[in-house]
Amino acid sequence: MLLLPASLPSDPRILTALCDGLPPHTEIAQFIRSASVAAFEGSWGDAEHSLDLTPIPANADRTVATASPMHAALGLSDLTPMEPSQLQLTDIESRALCEATDALMRDEGVRLTWIDALNWRVDADRVIDVKTERPDWIIGESMRPNLPRGTDARLVERWMNELQMLLFDHPVNSARQSRGLPVVNVLWLWGFVAASVVSASATQPVSNEAHFDARMLIAFRSGDLAAWQRAWGELATTITKQPAIILGDTQSRLILNARPVSVISRLTAMIAPPKLSDALHAMCAKLDAATR
Repeated sequence: MLLLPASLPSDPRILTALCDGLPPHTEIAQFIRSASVAAFEGSWGDAEHSLDLTPIPANADRTVATASPMHAALGLSDLTPMEPSQLQLTDIESRALCEATDALMRDEGVRLTWIDALNWRVDADRVIDVKTERPDWIIGESMRPNLPRGTDARLVERWMNELQMLLFDHPVNSARQSRGLPVVNVLWLWGFVAASVVSASATQPVSNEAHFDARMLIAFRSGDLAAWQRAWGELATTITKQPAIILGDTQSRLILNARPVSVISRLTAMIAPPKLSDALHAMCAKLDAATR
């Protein structure tokens, strides 16, 4: 299964603008037209968790995750995470923050190891049963609806709150604020998996990255029409080989299960080749009907 965030805006006017000049991509259009379609309710994290590629074994005793330093803008009632690239966080700053957070979490049986400026490895000496959202999914979204869920959700949320308080007056943030740079005010914990499926030297926990593509999402957020359209061409072969794909905008909306193309459909396509823009508009109409 392939997850494609920002592939299907729910607003038909936005979709029309995105599809202006979009190449036909007949193969993808045929795939979409032939697929069985059903609504998929939930976040992109829910869609990712549905893959269940790394279930926690019953005999697991340790957990590995990722910590991502972020800046979130304060709104009237919630925080909204910004693109990590806007942080301009240096390795030196990131290492200093990682060392401070590691020291705080040791008493909890949790260690943080610096990997790169925007990703640190988290090792916990217990099983953490929680569902979390990948940072990619929550950029520009309200943070509260995307907080951890599951048996240990309150524990992970408490950790993030305590880490947030530590970051508040850390010297790195004070220096950044004096230079007019966004501060690191969130350490997002995500991607919890059993330590047994991750090597001790791995720089990142096992993830479902091979099963989602963020190219359209990145292009959509930056308003890059050409990149959004280009992503369809780059993904054409991958999409048409999938047993299923999930389309949507900031939320997963429709799941399309591949079905063999009928002889009649093939003959019709030879006379009037289907266009991707038409197929997407048809999906948008299905989405509109499903939400009424």
